[in-house]
Amino acid sequence: MKIRARAFTLIELLVVIAILALLISILLPNLRGAREAARAVVCQSNLRQTGYAMNSYHAENKDYWPGDHYEGEGGSWISWLPRLRAVTGGDHKAMDMLHCPSTPKEFKWEVSVFPTGMKPAALEFGYTDLNELGFRYYVAIGAPKLYFSYGYNGGGANWEYGQFPNEHPLGLGQHINTKAGPVPPRHLWEPKHSDVVFPSRMIAIGDSNGDGFWDTTFNPEGGTNPITKIPSNFLGPRHGKKANILFADFSVRPRDPFELVIKDPNITVDEKKKRIEQWNKQGKSMDISKDL
Repeated sequence: MKIRARAFTLIELLVVIAILALLISILLPNLRGAREAARAVVCQSNLRQTGYAMNSYHAENKDYWPGDHYEGEGGSWISWLPRLRAVTGGDHKAMDMLHCPSTPKEFKWEVSVFPTGMKPAALEFGYTDLNELGFRYYVAIGAPKLYFSYGYNGGGANWEYGQFPNEHPLGLGQHINTKAGPVPPRHLWEPKHSDVVFPSRMIAIGDSNGDGFWDTTFNPEGGTNPITKIPSNFLGPRHGKKANILFADFSVRPRDPFELVIKDPNITVDEKKKRIEQWNKQGKSMDISKDL
């Protein structure tokens, strides 16, 4: 006698599909979370590699930090990136460490070219007068945004106090050619690594907030973005609610950017001072009164 196989009924199929849909809805967020956790680990590894490169830069340059950027040649030229590139052997691929996997490909370091006929005074900062692995911010109004994964703590907090007219910046070097003419002498405005009083708590490099406005540098006292509620060129909560940060002792730790914002009307004077101390190489506020 031939036994016929029993087929699934429509109701049974719908029940199976509903169960599968439920399992997918439960598992997908966990999978996304696992992917983001993996990207955050890669980002931390990137910053550790950047710390190794920075340590090599110190060893080859009398303990100086590379500084943030150079003003001239029709724009603002970022200095810390090509200077780090130089100690990695000039390999473009090696600079992939400066691309966080949680950011789009537009955040990768691209080739910049000096305009025809323009004298490259920025040669001293690691650029060439041909194709070079560097960044240029155009001064002209309406210039395109430039996106980048990581920012550099050049000016520190109370940075205007330390920028003009005769004081060194309070961070790790902001306008490194200030008051130096068209071709600044090396190490004029870049501090030494030994100038950092509390390197384990001073912010050096970290996740940018990725809005395309000076992503390569931080200004902890900048104007607040009405949507994110944090300064425009500042740390960004890219990994969950945290930003990965390379500190001046080359350790890497995640921090909540909202706990590092200085112009926060809801914090006490003592808390404001503590926040400022993490941005300044002196480990203290130089002019707290103007921020209160």
